[in-house]
Amino acid sequence: MLSLRYDVRAPMPSPPIPPLVPPGAEFAFGESPFRVKGILYRATRSYFETKVRGGYARLLDALEPAPLRAFMEQKFAASKRYDVMPVPALIAYEARVVDASLEAYLLERTRWQAAQDLGGVYKLLLKVVHPAMIVGRLPRVLTALFDFPTVDVAIRGGNEVDATFHGIPAPLEAWLSIGFSVYTKAAMEAAGARRVQTDWSATSDEGSRAGLVLRALRMNVRWS
Repeated sequence: MLSLRYDVRAPMPSPPIPPLVPPGAEFAFGESPFRVKGILYRATRSYFETKVRGGYARLLDALEPAPLRAFMEQKFAASKRYDVMPVPALIAYEARVVDASLEAYLLERTRWQAAQDLGGVYKLLLKVVHPAMIVGRLPRVLTALFDFPTVDVAIRGGNEVDATFHGIPAPLEAWLSIGFSVYTKAAMEAAGARRVQTDWSATSDEGSRAGLVLRALRMNVRWS
C-alpha cells in the first residue's frame, strides 16, 4: 500500500493549480449548482490534523486565493450541502502542502479516508455480506454524497459489475475516478474479495449544465 511520509520526502514538482472557476462556467466561485455534503470538507480538516505536520492551519496558510481560504475557514455542517467545484484547486494545494504529486496524494488521502469509514464494526458487518452485494450497492452509496450524479449498475456475471456514473462535471472527472476506485476496492476487500480490479472506460459527453460539459464515467469492477 502506498504510504507517503510527509515532511521527509524529496521535493516533488508542484501540481498546477486549476482556476477557482472553470473556464466557461456560468456561476461565481462557491455558487455552482453542483453540491456535496459538508462531511467531505470536514474530512479534509481531519486528515490534515491527523496526518500532516502543522495540521489544518498549514493548509489554510497555503491557500493563496482569498476566496478559497475563506471558503475553507468556514465551519462545515456534515449533512449540509456546499459547492463542490472548489475541490480541483483545493486538492492541488493539498498535494503541494504535503510535497506529493497530485495522483499520489489522492491515492493516499482516499485510502486513509476509506480506512476511517470502513473500520471497526462496519468492517465486521462487511465480512458477512457477499462482495457482489457490496459492489451492487456501493455506487449508489458513493453518489449519495453529491446532489448531481446518477448511477446505473449492471451485473456482468458472478464476479464482475459495471457502474456508469452520469452527470459528472468534466473538471471533477479525475478526482472522482480515483476516489470511487479506491473506495470500491477498500469495501470489496473488507468484504473478503481478493484481486479486486477497477478499470475505467472512455468517457462520453452528456450535454452541459451551468456552462460545464457533463460526462458519463463507466467503472468496471472484477474480483475473485
